[in-house]
Amino acid sequence: PVLHDPNPRKPRNYPGGVNTKLMYDNMMNKFGYGNVDKAKSIYLDNNIMGMMWNLRYNFTVLADALLDEGKPGDSVVVDQKKIDLAIQVLDKAQQLLPERNLPLSLQDMSMVYSYMRADAKDKAKILLDKLYALSYERLEYYAGLSDNMQANYAGDADDCERTLEQGYNLSKMANDTARTKKFEQAAIRFQNFAQKD
Repeated sequence: PVLHDPNPRKPRNYPGGVNTKLMYDNMMNKFGYGNVDKAKSIYLDNNIMGMMWNLRYNFTVLADALLDEGKPGDSVVVDQKKIDLAIQVLDKAQQLLPERNLPLSLQDMSMVYSYMRADAKDKAKILLDKLYALSYERLEYYAGLSDNMQANYAGDADDCERTLEQGYNLSKMANDTARTKKFEQAAIRFQNFAQKD
């Protein structure tokens, strides 16, 4: 992230903080993303895919910093413009780095949380449902494999289980009873599989 001089209201986990004005301009207006958004289908090798996931995550870093500025700590003062900018940043991440070319990953759960913080709950729920479906489908596939074959997918299975766990926690935090129950049932469904690791 683009850093600025330290100040007493540093955003979480970013030494020195984030210069939101500069980072916003760079990410939203200046930087090119390799036209990933224009291709109907594109092959990204593991190295490029990892770099693109980092770029998508950096949009979340920027959104979180804007949210920290818009809703600082326990303050009752809210800067709605910063909140709106955070939502624009998250939307842009999905537009420029679409899941048809860059599949969703566990770290995209942070985008769900950011949408929730910005009170864009409908957008959070859409992404949460996609992450649920992806994780459930993969775990169902892995659970059907022989024990010997399951060992080959242990890392990805762990990621899927963590995605379900985080989805449960976020749904519960949002008082979304139906989604909380759905994530809880999925965790129970794959509990025996998880214990094999």
